[in-house]
Amino acid sequence: FLDFADRPLPDLDGLVTVGDRDGFCALASFDAWWDGQAPTQAKRERHVLPGVDHFYGGAGAALRDAITRFVG
Repeated sequence: FLDFADRPLPDLDGLVTVGDRDGFCALASFDAWWDGQAPTQAKRERHVLPGVDHFYGGAGAALRDAITRFVG
């Protein structure tokens, strides 16, 4: 939907989540953007939530679990 190709992640630890049914951010576009990020020493993780759309409806527990694993 929007082109983020020239938007790099900051050089900070971070978890980036996306639903595999996101109508605003196709998973293939997200993966291409993620793969294009510069190497870093920061702890970065991508997490794809299956069956989840852009608004994470009904995915609160799955999102919470992903965040808990990343922080823990």
